[in-house]
Amino acid sequence: MGRYPSALPRARSPSSRWRECHCCHSPSVVLSGADHGTVRCSARHSVKRIALVRHGETNWNHEGRMQGRTDIPLNETGCIQSAAAATQLLEDRRWCVILSSPLLRARASAEIISRATELPLNDPTPDLTERDYGVAEGLTVTDAHSRWSDGCFPGSEPAKALAERGRSCIEDVSTRHEGNLIVVSHGALIRATVTLLTGRTIPRILNGGIVIIESRSGQWWVERMPAPAEHGLSGRLCAERHPGTKQ
Repeated sequence: MGRYPSALPRARSPSSRWRECHCCHSPSVVLSGADHGTVRCSARHSVKRIALVRHGETNWNHEGRMQGRTDIPLNETGCIQSAAAATQLLEDRRWCVILSSPLLRARASAEIISRATELPLNDPTPDLTERDYGVAEGLTVTDAHSRWSDGCFPGSEPAKALAERGRSCIEDVSTRHEGNLIVVSHGALIRATVTLLTGRTIPRILNGGIVIIESRSGQWWVERMPAPAEHGLSGRLCAERHPGTKQ
């Protein structure tokens, strides 16, 4: 059969293609058709690690405005922050594929990381989109919370629904893709998702910040969070080892 062993899963479409797994250098197949972009590695990865990266800064971030689903592009600082995140990820370990929210700020951040790491970037994943903040979008954070101090903004996605959407998405992509993943998303979704998966309360993640979680024997753990001095440009990751029960 040549270079690749017969034990590898067969592609579901003739357009599927082979490549080497970035995590372990084992031969992998990238599926197309119904499973477009799904990576299947011939090796078995016993520990799943996912780096959750908050997108870089936008002008609305700089102005302290609620963005939510409003599609604001990265600014120059945001591009620098995304490149810095890529540098940190390259220093840490091997990764297999990059997934991202479809919103411009997340997608552009993912593209910068993809170019810097030479990792494939999958099509956008809709469930990685930020929380819908309803009528609060466009307002400053201070103004929004002065009007609705309980955080229940009219027309917004409920916090519980946000967390469940994020949890379901992460568990789905962790099953469909072999190896370690980079997921570029948004602050509220990352915090809610990690808290539901691990039981750990995650503090505010600044633009370009990274949280790494891992799954072992059905449990999700917070492996690393941004250091307290993280500013999205040159902050280092600090190790954590806290078990969480899968919910």
